[in-house]
Amino acid sequence: MNRHAVIRAAGRVLLACAAIIALTAVPSVLLAQGKGKGKGQNKGGAAATQAPAVPPAPQQVDCTIYEMAASTGKPDVDPALRPLQKKLKKPPFSSWTSFKLLKKHDQQAIKMKALVLPLVTGSKLALLYRDQVADPGKKSRLRVTYTLDDKNGKRKLNSTLNLDSGDFSLIGGDWDKLQDGATYIVAVSCRVPGAPPAAAAGKPAGKP
Repeated sequence: MNRHAVIRAAGRVLLACAAIIALTAVPSVLLAQGKGKGKGQNKGGAAATQAPAVPPAPQQVDCTIYEMAASTGKPDVDPALRPLQKKLKKPPFSSWTSFKLLKKHDQQAIKMKALVLPLVTGSKLALLYRDQVADPGKKSRLRVTYTLDDKNGKRKLNSTLNLDSGDFSLIGGDWDKLQDGATYIVAVSCRVPGAPPAAAAGKPAGKP
């Protein structure tokens, strides 16, 4: 083989090596792009699925209890019961047309410690704040148990509910009549400290 043939053969070998290097380099570039894209997607996915922190349950809640007399007389709602107007217009409470405030209690309920209130009828209401039921991004709810015993110590109600913070639950019926024949009703509301009272709306007592 002469000198020129050797040079041409060497050139072909160099070109072949360069082509091999170029082909093997392409997958590395694509793989690097794939890793980069996947890494970016993971970051975005983590950010999208990261839920906001749920605040810890307060150790005490602010509770308001209204005692009232309901009758079918001339339509009239005591101005002090204004927060309850929407609730009183819904069944079964809409069967009464007159509502008079007998007494209002503003109390704080400590977590897992029963709050016992003597009522104007001689009955006793016990309220137990159990916990806060809070889902990220949703309104806080309070898990509350209350019992109501009549003046003879007979249990009339034992119910555990999850209530929107600030909402009202009403307890009453024909089993507890006042001396003038009016029906006795108790309205209970508890809310997270610092939260404004909610508009009275929701379900009758006994329904979660």
